[in-house]
Amino acid sequence: MAGEYTRSAQTGAAENSISSTASARCRLCGGRADFWHRKRVLKRYEVNYYLCSGCGSLETETPYWLDEAYNVSAIGDDLGAGQRTIDLMLRTSALLDRIALPAGAECIDFGGGIGLFTRLMRDRGFNFFCFDRYAKPFFSDRYSLTTMAARSPEVVTAFEVMEHFPDPAQDLQQLFEMRPAFIVATTELFTGQDASWPYLAEGTGQHVFFYSPKALAGIAGRFGYWLALVGGLIVFVGRAEIGRLGMTADSLRNTLQTLARDNMLMRHGLALFVRHQRAPYEFIQREVEAARLLSVDPASQER
Repeated sequence: MAGEYTRSAQTGAAENSISSTASARCRLCGGRADFWHRKRVLKRYEVNYYLCSGCGSLETETPYWLDEAYNVSAIGDDLGAGQRTIDLMLRTSALLDRIALPAGAECIDFGGGIGLFTRLMRDRGFNFFCFDRYAKPFFSDRYSLTTMAARSPEVVTAFEVMEHFPDPAQDLQQLFEMRPAFIVATTELFTGQDASWPYLAEGTGQHVFFYSPKALAGIAGRFGYWLALVGGLIVFVGRAEIGRLGMTADSLRNTLQTLARDNMLMRHGLALFVRHQRAPYEFIQREVEAARLLSVDPASQER
């Protein structure tokens, strides 16, 4: 998924990089972050990386190169985007099915890029909308949002987004301030990898913050959520918010623990996919009819 982030942190210049003997302030928890390594970003900027002694996260120095990093001409093709979207569709549909998300519950794919994930999830009957400030949702234009103001989704997804946040303490507010019952995310966790870790992706310059498991737990606690790691998905569960859906913490914990075992999440996702293929156009036909009614009477469809 395309990275959704706040670009206001793009200050400084390469020649002003903090020296390797200095420490920095962690942009997530505010703790002391000590020099870890220096890497060449975008093949031209010598960038310091820092390891936080508080939350255990890894981060670049304040990223001043993001305008260049997100210049389309500077980005190679994301060759894994299609397969990754299919994988996430299988896992997320399995998760939402098993927790019995009510039909029609609003879901937002934050940083949804071209909208392919939103389209695939709508094809399976989930009420998804795509939000991305910097990409055109080619596959889900009718179901894209230009703002999240006044939205009250029950589910927010944020796939391959969090590592793009230059100021995670502030940027994470965008996900949690809507108080969804569930936030479902993916990002590779930092657990002590060395400087050859491919996820640093210094060639693109877009990955600037790398969360530890401890950091994720801290994020959950800060916003009043609890954390579950389920089959490759990071799931933040709203302690109070799940009550809106008639769900209890004990029941959800049992469900998520079951899905986390023996590749159960993907197995259930594949079973749902086979079932869906028996009537693959069921929900598409409903949307076609809704679009027809809207063209006749624009007041017939409410957002």
